[in-house]
Amino acid sequence: MASVAVVCLLLGRPLWLLGYAGLTWAGLHLYYRVKKLAVAVHNGVRYPGLKPAMLEFRETLLRNLPEEQASLGTD
Repeated sequence: MASVAVVCLLLGRPLWLLGYAGLTWAGLHLYYRVKKLAVAVHNGVRYPGLKPAMLEFRETLLRNLPEEQASLGTD
C-alpha cells in the first residue's frame, strides 16, 4: 500500500490512490462472501444431485438440535 501511495502521489494521481484504497477495502470485506458463493455455485453446477440430500440433512440436523441452537440456523 505504501509503495502504491508513493507512486500515485509522485505521478500526481491522488484519485488513483483513492480508487486503489477503495478496491482494497472492498476486496477485504467481500472476500469471504464471494468465496462462499463461488463454492456454492460450483457445487450446484458440478453436483446438482446432491442438493436434495444436503437439504434433507440440514433439516434433520435442525430438528435434532436444541431449540435455541436450531433457531440460529434458520437465518
